[in-house]
Amino acid sequence: MVIAVQKEAKHQLLLKNFKSLIESDVFPYPEISYEDYTELNQLCEPIEKYFDDKVDSKKIDIEAKIDPETLQGLKDLGLFGMQIPEEYGGLNLNNTKYARINEIIAQDGSIGVTLAAHQAIGLKGILIAGTKEQKEKYLPRLATGELVAAFCLTEPSRCAFKTIQKFSGDSFNS
Repeated sequence: MVIAVQKEAKHQLLLKNFKSLIESDVFPYPEISYEDYTELNQLCEPIEKYFDDKVDSKKIDIEAKIDPETLQGLKDLGLFGMQIPEEYGGLNLNNTKYARINEIIAQDGSIGVTLAAHQAIGLKGILIAGTKEQKEKYLPRLATGELVAAFCLTEPSRCAFKTIQKFSGDSFNS
C-alpha cells in the first residue's frame, strides 16, 4: 500500500511539473477570462454584421477577385492585423481569439484564404524572426492592409522557370 501511494505521489508531482509546459506548447489555445470573452464578443459583432451585410461571396466567386470595397472593409475592421502586436498597430489576438474570428471569416473561402495566407505564412516570418528594424518598417503597414503579405514556394527540379530577385533602392524587383 505504501509503495502504491509513493508511486501515485511521484506521478502527481511529475504531472504538476509538466502540466504548464504541455498546456502552453501542445495546446496553444488558452482559456480566456470573462473580460476577454466580453471583449471578443464586442469584436465579433461588427465583423459578423459586415459579413452578413456587405460580403457578396457569389460575386467574389464569379469575378474571381475580392473587390476593393470589400478589402477596404476588412482593413477597416483590423482583420489584416489580427496577430500583429498592438505596438505595431495590430489587434494582438491570441490563438483562441484568432480562431473565433476565423470562424466568421470562413463564411467566405476567398476572404478566409487571403487573410490566413497574410497572417499565417506571409507575415509570420517577420513576427518570429524579423529584426526590430524589419518589424518597425513592415508590421504597421501589414496591420493596416496597406501591404498584403504573400508567400511563394517553388521546387527548382519541378518547374520550367527560374526567378531572380534584385534589390533596387528599397525594394526587390523580379
